[in-house]
Amino acid sequence: LAGRGRAHVHEIRGKSNDGMGATGARLRDGGAAGLRAQQRDSNPSNAAIGLDRRRMLALGAAGAATVMGGGKASEAAVWTKPGIGTQVIPNALKSAEKTYPLRFVTYFSRFMLTYDTSSVNWWRDSVDTSDVLFKGANGKGLLQPRLDQFARFAASAEVGLARYPGQDGTEALLELMLRRYGDISKECLKQICFLFALLDDCQPTKQLTEVLLRADNATVSEVKVTNRGSGYTAGTPEVVINTPNYKPLVPAKAVAVLRDSGRVASIKVTDGGFGYTKPPKIVFNRTVAINNETVTERKINIDQEQIGVPFKPPTTEVVLDSNGAVVEVKVLKKGSGMWEGTYEWAFEAPVARQRVPSSNVTEALKRVVTLAPAKGELLMDKEIDKVVVKDRGAGYSPAYPIEVTIQPPEETKGALLDPNALNGEKASAAVGLVQPKFDNDPVPTKQEEETLRFVAQNNQELTKVDKDLTSLIESSVNLKYEPASKRFRFVETSALGFNVSTSFGPRARVPILKDDVISWSQFTSIGVAGGVCAAIAHGALVPLDTVKLKLQTAPPGKYKNIVDASIKVLRDEGGLKTFVNGFQPETLGSAIYGFFSFGGTEILRRSTTSIVGPVVALQYPVPILVVSSCLASALAAAISCPFQAVKVRMVADENYGPGANMVGGFQRLIREDGAGALIQGVTPFLVKDVTFVLSKFSVFDIVSKAIYFSYPQFREDLQLTLLVSLMSGIVAGICAAVTSHPGDYLFSKANERSGATVMSAWNDYMESKDYAKILTGLPPRLVYGGLLIALQFCIYDYCRVLFHVSPGELNVFLDVVAGIAKSTPAQ
Repeated sequence: LAGRGRAHVHEIRGKSNDGMGATGARLRDGGAAGLRAQQRDSNPSNAAIGLDRRRMLALGAAGAATVMGGGKASEAAVWTKPGIGTQVIPNALKSAEKTYPLRFVTYFSRFMLTYDTSSVNWWRDSVDTSDVLFKGANGKGLLQPRLDQFARFAASAEVGLARYPGQDGTEALLELMLRRYGDISKECLKQICFLFALLDDCQPTKQLTEVLLRADNATVSEVKVTNRGSGYTAGTPEVVINTPNYKPLVPAKAVAVLRDSGRVASIKVTDGGFGYTKPPKIVFNRTVAINNETVTERKINIDQEQIGVPFKPPTTEVVLDSNGAVVEVKVLKKGSGMWEGTYEWAFEAPVARQRVPSSNVTEALKRVVTLAPAKGELLMDKEIDKVVVKDRGAGYSPAYPIEVTIQPPEETKGALLDPNALNGEKASAAVGLVQPKFDNDPVPTKQEEETLRFVAQNNQELTKVDKDLTSLIESSVNLKYEPASKRFRFVETSALGFNVSTSFGPRARVPILKDDVISWSQFTSIGVAGGVCAAIAHGALVPLDTVKLKLQTAPPGKYKNIVDASIKVLRDEGGLKTFVNGFQPETLGSAIYGFFSFGGTEILRRSTTSIVGPVVALQYPVPILVVSSCLASALAAAISCPFQAVKVRMVADENYGPGANMVGGFQRLIREDGAGALIQGVTPFLVKDVTFVLSKFSVFDIVSKAIYFSYPQFREDLQLTLLVSLMSGIVAGICAAVTSHPGDYLFSKANERSGATVMSAWNDYMESKDYAKILTGLPPRLVYGGLLIALQFCIYDYCRVLFHVSPGELNVFLDVVAGIAKSTPAQ
């Protein structure tokens, strides 16, 4: 097979979820949308850039335009609402995986980042301009953000692929891609074939055949003889080039050319001679030594292969009639090396005389006089010398086996008719194809070269990362059709070092999302959902919180531990009702806290994202969420602080609010200490809440990343990802309880009795010099923190669905597949 031109090779290695995918595949550099092939500039200064021109123009256009005044308008990406419910995206991913394996999804992503304009524009625009232009050639740290972006892009692609399930789905998807990208280049068609060959099941084989023929469009360059056969004598054997799996656009035509094989096919007796008493021998003698000099000197028509064939006379059997004449010669073995003009042969002469009958002297004398040796003609065996292609045809593909049938000797005009000739052997041959080279990109303009050089010099790391993430399989790699499985497979040889059993990069569980425009009523619904979630979770843990407060506000030594405190409350301090003394202010205060915390977080996160822009938001989602949540939590804590103050008084003194009545508690607190007492503990309460939020998000991120680093396969299972999130949340809640406990202790002490303040609580703590007592109540609060996160994890998503503000209803995802349909020329 003729090559398609040289392509740059990249070796991609690493874990499928943390790196590029363990493909070990030969990959070529991809181009930007609509590229036909890559092209390296022959100028050494330009070659030093080491970039694919179109790819880097796409990557650097946004940044370079700032300095050089260039840039193009981007084709808009398609953003779609994923649907209603929290599990709509996980369910879509799970559904897509039934038809499209991970290697298809990730290679589809590479294809789109090479040929789809809107995807290339998004990939370009997702690079932080400051990183591209000002980070410098030695900048580090772009690999992981770029990997994360690719992984989420792959997830976006997979969510879109879920709309094309099963055999009908793959056929529809292929048709869609052909309508959109089929006219870009033959290289693009070949990449589409590679993509769908990655499917295990549901391969659209029939349509793929047509695409492959268009992409390869190979012609027959030669028909190589693999077995020359034997038994031919003359004529021109016909050659049939057959493709049992498809019909080429133009069938090729070829004919076979014969040559002497140096073997004797048969010996025809032309004169039987006279006087033989026994069958004579046939004597063969070589008259010319066969070597390069004699072949050239005597112009013997043989090739180098035939020169080395040893001279072996044929083995024969001669048959006489009753009169002593030769009537037949049977060739038992054809011999070898008997080239025309290099040997002599003859029948042995008769030596015995016949007795003359007395009755016919005249006839007897005549026969004695005519005594002579037999004579004959050698009919030389011919074989196939070569097959000449008369018409190369068109529309062939190396993916399918091509059968060559050479007409056998018995069907060839001029074949041996002698019944004594040895049977001939059928010849065979193999077809060699040649494929047209793909078009290269046009020569870059001077301004484009300057743009490339500028971007390359300012960010070589980004160049390498993006090449590795978007490289495609070399077009010289071929597919093979397996009739047994009726599927296409890659030709995998040691020379290729090619393996398609693993993915072509990472794939996340969350697609590329951005906030949809939502109304204030939806913001309110988010707050209500958060308030309901917080009220339920905190209300369910009131007994545990009561024990914690008892430990913190009781005189030293009253309770030994959490178990002792629980027993004494049940036995001596009012029984079960004491455990719920603070239920009303805790539940209502938590509802208010949840409303402003969850709702405020959503508003602040969206506002921050709008301010910093989508690129920074994509690269730093956790910090943005943490900052937004801290600010919202501070506001929520300030508003709910009075409820927490009343709760502490009601728990510390079970008779503080008559009948555990929250309203009575508020009235008494204001009457005894004034309205200012409601917020006197706001400072430690803010410290407690902000440190709790900071620790919760930070630890959650660290723990979940550590788990996925150790067990990357967990990312590929929906149930395991949920379990990882839950366990990380519980650990984060416990750690957050530790870091925020000093603030919680001071807040409890500042509100335990009338006249207490934050400063008095702090002075009492410092004067006691028992610094460890600031950890009083920590064990129940550890349990409290872990259970609180677990309950909110289980409740919040359900509440958002209940109030019609689930993420699927508030966000839109980058619908890579829908973008294909939108851009289809036919539409």
